[in-house]
Amino acid sequence: MRTYTQLVERCRREALLRLKQEARDAGYDLVVNLRLDTSTIGGKSNVMIEVLATGTALRRVPRHG
Repeated sequence: MRTYTQLVERCRREALLRLKQEARDAGYDLVVNLRLDTSTIGGKSNVMIEVLATGTALRRVPRHG
């Protein structure tokens, strides 16, 4: 069970890193309202893990004044 837990944690980190990089590549500064959904597909010997990371990307607006 420990290996499975480590795999899920690694998948979640990877999904978060990809989300942040995609936001940066699109010109955004940060992501808020982050949500991670995890699904496990398969049986005991052949398990696949799917992680969906979503959030709202924001750009900082310079203050004038």
